[in-house]
Amino acid sequence: PELSTKKKRAIARHIFKNTEDMDDEQKKNALSEMKALRSAIDTTSDFMAMLSKSDDKDTVANGGLIAEYIEEGDTAEDVDNAIFSQPTTGGISDVVESKFGYHIFMVDSITPAERVPLEDVRAQIEQIMIIDRQNEAIDAETKRVAKKYQIKIK
Repeated sequence: PELSTKKKRAIARHIFKNTEDMDDEQKKNALSEMKALRSAIDTTSDFMAMLSKSDDKDTVANGGLIAEYIEEGDTAEDVDNAIFSQPTTGGISDVVESKFGYHIFMVDSITPAERVPLEDVRAQIEQIMIIDRQNEAIDAETKRVAKKYQIKIK
């Protein structure tokens, strides 16, 4: 099934506050800071203007872009929900906590899941079928030899 469909994909940006080395009080302050920041963001222009406050300098240099695209299910459930529950263009999430820290996501676009034409995956499916048949033949021969020579197979 994973060959026959392309998952829902998003192009998303984030403003990030790293909390990995923070104690509980520092995390509480970081959350308050991110909530205040989110309150100040109403538009995509506001989001872009606030990017400099992100701790993820690699993505800041790239306009906050997290990756070329994110497939649904590739990230933690809370992050997935925050990204994929947004409108298909320009949606901005509330503050989301991940194991790394706090994020505010902005979605550039979401591409819906789609079926892949059989011709695009035919060769891959054929290879899987060949390997399955080879494995079945190996298993059958192993059982035959084990029975004939009374070998115990673990």
